[in-house]
Amino acid sequence: MTVILLIIIIINFALEIRALDDSIIEKAIESSRLISESMINARDIYSTEVVAKLNDIPEVNFSHNYSSFPNHAPIPASFLMELSEKIRQSNPELIVRYYSDYPFPWREKEGGVKDDFQKSALQNIRQNPSQPFYREEKIKGVPFFRYGVGDVMKPSCVECHNRHPDSPKRDWKVGDVRGVLEISYPLSLFQSADNYTHHLTRLVVITFVVIILLYQTIEKMVKSESNKKINQILQEANRELEEKVEMKTKDLILKERAIAATQNGIIIVDATKPDFPCMLVNPAFEQMTGYQAKEVIGKNCRFLQGNDQNQESLQILRRSLKNHQGCQVIVRNYKKNGDLFWNELNISPIYDVHGNLTHYIGVQNDVTERVNTEQIMKRQLNAMDATIDGIAVLENEIFVYVNASHHKLFGYNDPQDLIGVNWRVLYSPQEVDRIEKDIFPILYDHGYWQGEAIATKKDGSTFIEGLSLSINDNVIICICRDITDIKKAQEEVKTSLRQKEILLKEIHHRVKNNLLVVSSLIDWQTEFLTDPNIISIMEDSQKRIQSMALIHEKLYKSSDLARIDLAEYLKSLIEQVFLSSNLNLDKINIEFDLQSIFVNIETATPCGLIVNELVANSLEHAFSNQENGTISLNLCLDRSKKITLIVKDNGIGFPDNFDWQKTDSLGLQLVSLLTQQLEGKLVINQEQGTEVIIAFKELEYNTRF
Repeated sequence: MTVILLIIIIINFALEIRALDDSIIEKAIESSRLISESMINARDIYSTEVVAKLNDIPEVNFSHNYSSFPNHAPIPASFLMELSEKIRQSNPELIVRYYSDYPFPWREKEGGVKDDFQKSALQNIRQNPSQPFYREEKIKGVPFFRYGVGDVMKPSCVECHNRHPDSPKRDWKVGDVRGVLEISYPLSLFQSADNYTHHLTRLVVITFVVIILLYQTIEKMVKSESNKKINQILQEANRELEEKVEMKTKDLILKERAIAATQNGIIIVDATKPDFPCMLVNPAFEQMTGYQAKEVIGKNCRFLQGNDQNQESLQILRRSLKNHQGCQVIVRNYKKNGDLFWNELNISPIYDVHGNLTHYIGVQNDVTERVNTEQIMKRQLNAMDATIDGIAVLENEIFVYVNASHHKLFGYNDPQDLIGVNWRVLYSPQEVDRIEKDIFPILYDHGYWQGEAIATKKDGSTFIEGLSLSINDNVIICICRDITDIKKAQEEVKTSLRQKEILLKEIHHRVKNNLLVVSSLIDWQTEFLTDPNIISIMEDSQKRIQSMALIHEKLYKSSDLARIDLAEYLKSLIEQVFLSSNLNLDKINIEFDLQSIFVNIETATPCGLIVNELVANSLEHAFSNQENGTISLNLCLDRSKKITLIVKDNGIGFPDNFDWQKTDSLGLQLVSLLTQQLEGKLVINQEQGTEVIIAFKELEYNTRF
């Protein structure tokens, strides 16, 4: 047991020694506090572990002169006096004395107040029992440091003193200061590092003496007492004391290891000193700040804020320290290399066994990444609040966030009007049913849905809502806007387009009819002509007009009034040319290889006129000396969007030495001019009949309105 107690003392003093300041007075205060606490703790252990357990046994008595009688043990006060004497004997330079202005009769000479310091100590400590009283003064010409701490009455003390027949005062109450334990040193003891180190070693010995005396007192009673019941109780008390000491030892070791191993920065400061100097930091603190422990011990931690002292969180921290309270704040700190880091600091006060505030412990956590993320999220939320679109976040179908545009869109005055509300309040029962049956299955299946809904405002009015929904981990993000005006404008545009479509169809229809009227007039006029050449010219003109009329007929019947299927148009045109020909066409075969190509009217009109001229020319001249013939029409589009039109026959071909570029033929001249209009290239091959190849691209659309 003695070895275990010694280990405890060494661990405690190892921690305490780290906290001692370089000043002589601070060293003296700390040393006095350690000795007085050790003595009072020993007296308390003796009271609770020995006296309290044997007090009800008649065979055992407690008295101040216990050594003169068998089966007697010292009362707690006498135990403390004997302890003081033992310490004085082993440390002649120390003054250790317990005194009171109400001493028992047998201690009136030695236990009363002797000088002004002792009188002042009693007065001041009675006014503030939790605070020690100390000052410097000379004793026999030698500078001394005198330190006194109050002996506060506990419930067991009050009962004993008030009923003791020799007690000079019998109205003690819990919390009263009965006396003062004084520890005094010569200041020379602290003036050199070697002397001080030697003194610290002796403090360990003093505390060891305290524990040994306690142990010996119990052991002496056990050995001298033959009563089995008393022996059993004392042995049990001794055993329980050993268990408590062992548990305390393990607890201290565990705490020391935990402080060293934790990933959080730990700092302990001395609350008994005005500037709260640092006493201990762990390795995590060193890693977090870049400072070594020796650079921090003895300093106030405000140096971590540098010049950045005007932080609101620091004001909160200072108020808490002033009021002896704990708090949690996030402060801007700076590492040794100057880098900023956000420090989440949680401080808690630490009190001694007498309820005196002795230290603060601070737990630090580098939350720079979290703060940066929160700042980014805050900027994003500000951006979301500034957007004209309504944005809302729902968890389990309940609004947990809405921006300003969202609550205004639905006619609410404040975002809080919708927080915690189910989304269904914003839609009619019919629309809720549609959303649940038609929209949510798609949303949960694909994670996204976009469309329209009929939303209901707070005042009951409705509007068309453009709605985008996305879902992740049962959290729905909603982006919406009022598209009522947009839908109205779209309907107006659609109506206008339908009206213009009808008008354009009517125009094509009338143009076609007018062209056919012109064709009929030419046909009627031809009946009055007798010159075959003129009649032929009139008939050719009539066919050209009919080819143009056919385009307008196709467009009139088409769903697209701006573009026409060139393949379908050319096929119909050739069939029309065949039908209008006065020749015997039973032996003329027509072959088509046409790719469906949609072109505008600017491109289709010259193409139709070219094919009309070439096919009509083949029918009239290519097969005059042949029983059978073939006319083929080929149309294709390549990757470069170039259109190739080929008209070919296997007839007699052009005469020898025929130069089509210098011909007087109106038809060929017209083909050449129309090819130029298409910005194309014209090639004529005269082998095995006649082959006309025209390559071109669709002409750009010319705005008509």
